[in-house]
Amino acid sequence: VFQTLCFGFQACYQNIYDPQDVISTELGIKTDLANNTVRINASTFYAAYSDMQQTAIDPSGSGLFPVINVGGADVFGIELETYWSPLENLDFYLIFGYADDKLDSESKAQLPTTKGLPGLPKTAGKLGVDWRVPVFSSWNFLVGADVDYSDDYYATIGNELLIDSYTRFNGRIGLDQPDGNWSLILAGTNLTDEEDLYSGIAGGGTNIRTPQRPREYMLTLGYRY
Repeated sequence: VFQTLCFGFQACYQNIYDPQDVISTELGIKTDLANNTVRINASTFYAAYSDMQQTAIDPSGSGLFPVINVGGADVFGIELETYWSPLENLDFYLIFGYADDKLDSESKAQLPTTKGLPGLPKTAGKLGVDWRVPVFSSWNFLVGADVDYSDDYYATIGNELLIDSYTRFNGRIGLDQPDGNWSLILAGTNLTDEEDLYSGIAGGGTNIRTPQRPREYMLTLGYRY
């Protein structure tokens, strides 16, 4: 495999790397309980990577970011989705994920400082609630809120940059037709306007940070057909 985005550097686009292979298995269950007021979806997965492709940083400070093969890794994890409706118009939900990785001996030899795969937080999840109240005709008034959480994770394969854990609060309010076509929702994300990072590059004379989105408001008019 050859690289195509090299900004005219011959040493970059002549760098050859092998295809990445992954063998993935998953085992899970989906069930409704308590007279269909509780839903639980749970799964566990295992993925075996070989010849992993990762973007590296040229330590000479040339500004190049070659794609290289860095050996293999095993990734284990669980995913859980739980929904609870104690009342007809009240819904709680919890989404949770856990992942752990283990590098093979080849990867450890090439990346002696690596403690974790980039972009892979060990834990992440969302906890939320939605409440609807009939107001007139076929319309419901709705209000909801949720909180997102992500554990810290590394942004680069060499673990030069650690992205700190973050928590974000989101909310929504509006009108919708559960059995109709229309909805009008005012939503806000990152309501506390936290300044968190999403990714970045560090090392080889490069120091780049990509921030998460700031506080935002969106008014959405929806039509289902």
